[in-house]
Amino acid sequence: MAWGLTDDKLHSHRKTLRIPRANRCEAMGLWTLVNSWCNDHGTDGNVPRDIWDEFGTTLGTAELLVAAGFWETTEDGYQVVNWAEYNKTSAQLAEKRQAEADRKAKWRATKKGQMSSSEDSPADVPRDSHVSPETVTPASALTHTHTHTPKDEELLRSSSTSAEPPRPDIEELCERLQQRITETGSKTPTITAKWRTEARLLLDRDKRDLGKALALIDWALADDFWRGNIASMPTFRKQYDRLRIKANAEAGYGPASSTSASAKVAGWGEIAQQADAIEAAALTEKETIIELGEADND
Repeated sequence: MAWGLTDDKLHSHRKTLRIPRANRCEAMGLWTLVNSWCNDHGTDGNVPRDIWDEFGTTLGTAELLVAAGFWETTEDGYQVVNWAEYNKTSAQLAEKRQAEADRKAKWRATKKGQMSSSEDSPADVPRDSHVSPETVTPASALTHTHTHTPKDEELLRSSSTSAEPPRPDIEELCERLQQRITETGSKTPTITAKWRTEARLLLDRDKRDLGKALALIDWALADDFWRGNIASMPTFRKQYDRLRIKANAEAGYGPASSTSASAKVAGWGEIAQQADAIEAAALTEKETIIELGEADND
């Protein structure tokens, strides 16, 4: 997690005061959200042109930030002014994350070495004890309690299923995302165990329909904004609901309706309608069975 700095005089800074009072709160709210987004994605303050739409505001609000001097207009969108003075650069963030990963790896290696040592050696026996080392229960056989965090449990589940044969639905989902990323001109990503774990959780835990998920991948990688932000299966799962809401809106199911190229290319609307119809039919059938059962009881 990356943190950015905010000047305690921001509320009265000359740039802030350049924004009309009626629009000041909304504009600075957009500025704050975009700073968080840039830190999360490691963009060094560079944001897409339609970032304002992502956070539910207007182009006019974004232009107020440009006029005030908080942003600069670039060929691809906007650049947060003086980004590196108040935030870590992507290189610094990568260095910090690598150092943290190395520290955790070293800790795990040390912990593993200590556990191996305790399992190989007999428990300490007092000098005056008549109990021989052979009668002492090894530490590995003692009953102990260890509390796992939800993340630990997820890792344990994924490792326990690593020897299972690959599931066709999981492989299809991973391969579709890999293919669509490659088609954007990006480097072909590797389908890792983490990818498969996230795909399995998406289908089994999140109860996502496979057909909808495949169609949403097509839509996301055809969308001008999202194709640069969906680069892995973990990210796709994390952003699934935001992608679904935006795709529904473009297909005519949300508050905003359009006929964008991405919606047409992906065919999201047709897929969503078909899947929803199947779910509705199944629900109706279930309700009918319940009603018949109640009637028999009467």
